[in-house]
Amino acid sequence: MQLLLPLLLAILHFDNSYGVEQTVCEGDHMTIDCGSGNVIDVVKANFGRTDEDTCGIDAVYYCTHEEESLKVMKDQCQNKQTCTVAATVDVFGDPCPESVKYLWVEFNCRSSGTIADHAKEQKICQSEPKTVQACEGDVAQFLCPNGKITVTYANYGRTDIWVCPSLFELTTNCRAGSSMAVVSKLCEGKDRCAITAANSVFGDPCPGHKKYLEITYICSTPC
Repeated sequence: MQLLLPLLLAILHFDNSYGVEQTVCEGDHMTIDCGSGNVIDVVKANFGRTDEDTCGIDAVYYCTHEEESLKVMKDQCQNKQTCTVAATVDVFGDPCPESVKYLWVEFNCRSSGTIADHAKEQKICQSEPKTVQACEGDVAQFLCPNGKITVTYANYGRTDIWVCPSLFELTTNCRAGSSMAVVSKLCEGKDRCAITAANSVFGDPCPGHKKYLEITYICSTPC
């Protein structure tokens, strides 16, 4: 035992990362905090459900959205000490409408020293958030010269009566659950993108109403 104890302590000192799983129900916020001197490394994520009991009993118990969920969580939390993410369809898209969903994330907390060393080797600068809007039927076009697009928000629907105004159009709570997933899939990591604001692309979140596409993004470029 006396011989094994120093070896065990050496192993724990060498690898101070630890795996953590966290779950919050749809509509709640997930906060991840790795503490001082550590940063978040997102391993897996899913906004949907993989059992029938978590966050209430639901007939739909297998609804996965892993690829898109992981991308959102990495965009929001990767290499940060702490982050908070809303478990909503506005953020992740809606993989199973009419079903109760939850956000499940697996992550590690790693020493920030390694991340800082890597950042010195390849420093990335991010622009201020930019927003582009396109009325239904038009094309939203945006670009990041010499950089890559990171989508932080997307909605096809209507949340403002003054954007793409129409007579007697007062709807302000119209959101396509697929918005974030569709825009991220088509534009994430590219230097330019063009998307048509149409029901054929996003589905129709509010039939009979005038809609528009709104996208907020940042440009990541080498410093």
